[in-house]
Amino acid sequence: MFTWNYRVVNDRRGNGGEDWYVLQEVVYNKKGEPTGYSTPCLGSEDMEGMHEVWEMMQHAMELPPLQEEDFNFIRVSDDEEDDDGNQSD
Repeated sequence: MFTWNYRVVNDRRGNGGEDWYVLQEVVYNKKGEPTGYSTPCLGSEDMEGMHEVWEMMQHAMELPPLQEEDFNFIRVSDDEEDDDGNQSD
């Protein structure tokens, strides 16, 4: 199981090495380490859901921005390992 939230990410890679702050959906592993982020998007099935999204985004603005080096990106391979380095069958 993973968790996610909205966070401001300094996406220098996407801006030629210069600072570029973007509100992103950030995914975390079981240890709470950020492992990746998605393309920014907004959407909900109804207005109540949109209000919840807005509140989550407001919370993200209260947290310090994440830097690219903060992420422990997930490796995708046929022989995946869990968070403790154990290979799955």
